Amino acid sequence: MIVLLLACHDDPVQPLLATGWFDDTGSDAGCAHLVQSTEPGPGATGWYHRDPLRVRTSTSARGRYEARLLGPDGLPVPTTTAWTDGLAFHVVPDAPLAPDAPHVLEVTDCEERREVPFTTSGLGLPLTDGPAGLVDGTWDLDMRNATWREPNGVGPLLSLYFDAPVLLGVRAADASSLQVALTIGLTTTDGASVQDPLEPVIPFPPTPFTGAPYFEASVGRVSLNIGGAPVPVNAFAFSGTFSADGQRIGGGTLVGLADTRYAGVLLSSDRAEAVCELGEGLGVTCADCPDGEPYCLTIDVVDIEGTRVPGLVLQER
Repeated sequence: MIVLLLACHDDPVQPLLATGWFDDTGSDAGCAHLVQSTEPGPGATGWYHRDPLRVRTSTSARGRYEARLLGPDGLPVPTTTAWTDGLAFHVVPDAPLAPDAPHVLEVTDCEERREVPFTTSGLGLPLTDGPAGLVDGTWDLDMRNATWREPNGVGPLLSLYFDAPVLLGVRAADASSLQVALTIGLTTTDGASVQDPLEPVIPFPPTPFTGAPYFEASVGRVSLNIGGAPVPVNAFAFSGTFSADGQRIGGGTLVGLADTRYAGVLLSSDRAEAVCELGEGLGVTCADCPDGEPYCLTIDVVDIEGTRVPGLVLQER
């Protein structure tokens, strides 16, 4: 059995209590080390097979909690434990879980052992038309509704200014490699996403695609248009998983080092340090950019979804 602890997003304790899975009224008064909630919760469907499982506890006594994960065959899945704060831990599978399959998380506290059945989503199933079916496709990445983990406090504010589509296109793909490109698009009056002829198309170097439909792509620098302000992002990296039919990207992540010196306009300021000063008020400190100027913030965005834009093929300008 593997001893573990986690940090959660929205607290699903009340739904668990509502189902009777956890009971907060009949516990032994001397039993203080209790599992409060899990993510996924009992009966959850659509769990992304690359996400760690999360457990919230009532105490920080790591030795008083146990957890293990069972796969579709009922056998234990190898995992590791990662404590994320004093009252939570992650159960991290050593390899991606089987997609579109039932699993069981077993958690044990000082009171009892409980089973949490859940089902993974179909993301991770083989591409129906193979890698070739992705070529010339373009996906509109939903940055507004993603989860901005960094910069803490400032990230959600920046997300509000993503009023232009972020378009990811596949230029080439086969069983061994994938090449994508990125650009900022336009939204037409009828709500369709199209390419902006004034924005550059940034090609990424070819990246391995042996883990298809999952991919990781990175490039030294891109420039994102956020609310009309250019925001260069250094060491830009994006990862995600194509759906089997190629119509969707799920589980997307984006990391990089954002240069905020031109983003003061979002705060009605023309000062290069405006965003960094806002960050300082929220406990976030800017770091040096590659040129040595202290205006950069780490970007860490997860839960990015992408939808394929019918008929749109990115054209290099």
